Amino acid sequence: MQNRIQLTNGEYHKRLSGGIGGSDVSWGPTTFFGGADGEALHAILTANETDWYGSSTDTGIVQVLKLEKQHVVVERQFTFDSSAPGTGTKFDRQSGDLTITGRSNDDTPNCCPKHVDVMRFR
Repeated sequence: MQNRIQLTNGEYHKRLSGGIGGSDVSWGPTTFFGGADGEALHAILTANETDWYGSSTDTGIVQVLKLEKQHVVVERQFTFDSSAPGTGTKFDRQSGDLTITGRSNDDTPNCCPKHVDVMRFR
């Protein structure tokens, strides 16, 4: 299922009735690369979504886009649990490596994450 939201100044905020829960989305850095010597222009978009209702969940979102025949195409989309210290994304333009660090699914409580997973994509 695909959700669509309208960002204002790079952010989205929704509060549930009674103010007991909601959702926040914030736009992160965008990195452009390629476009030289006949190579397609690409972009990496990042965002973070926090949903809460009692407890909260933080989700990192990464989209890899490509400009193809004057149309933007989503080549890949990654989501990861970003509710642990040290989570996030890093892109190395020289090597073309995208590194995503996300919270491990290790059954630790929401309050106290103990491990992260590091994934590298080229």
